[in-house]
Amino acid sequence: MTPAKGQFSRITRQRNDQPNTPTTDGKVKTKGAYAAPEPGPSGWPNPTGQIAVDAVVAYLQNGTPLADTVRACADIRQFLHVRQVKGGGSYCPDGVLPKAPTQLFMRSIVGDIKDKAELLGTYGHACAQEAARREYLGKAVRWYYAKGSKGCIVTPTGGMVARSEGCRPLMTLPDVPPPDIDYDWYIAETYKILEEIGYGAAQPQL
Repeated sequence: MTPAKGQFSRITRQRNDQPNTPTTDGKVKTKGAYAAPEPGPSGWPNPTGQIAVDAVVAYLQNGTPLADTVRACADIRQFLHVRQVKGGGSYCPDGVLPKAPTQLFMRSIVGDIKDKAELLGTYGHACAQEAARREYLGKAVRWYYAKGSKGCIVTPTGGMVARSEGCRPLMTLPDVPPPDIDYDWYIAETYKILEEIGYGAAQPQL
């Protein structure tokens, strides 16, 4: 199904706002969390995978399949997420182990150890090894979603930075996009956006 031009005039995560308004000029206006990162009174906003928004706009405005826009993009900046982390964020390539898990979870990590003291000690050692593998990134962390990645970014207290699971840090921009961009993640994100603006039931073709 292809949307009629001008069916939506705005895309927003501000759920208290009117999510869409019919127009006749064929344009799609983005605002709020969906607006393209541009400088404002408080500085530059943090990018959050702008390619997903661009794909939705192209679909609503021109009927372009969502996957076509995502997969055709060669600008890695459009795939980036950026967040400020107080005290600095660190990348955990294998994910982060919880500090107070159940014994069942600990055994799933270190093996079926029956003695509780030995189990706690072995799991504590595994946590120390995981912490030693962390890579400090800085107070402004930048990442994209990568195929097969188990990594995430954590705060100095060990909490996971929001939406960083499955990421790979990209603190220096490359000349060409990384070969492991998880395009399916970004395409799935376009579906979420369509659902939030009341268009999810249409199930556009990827």
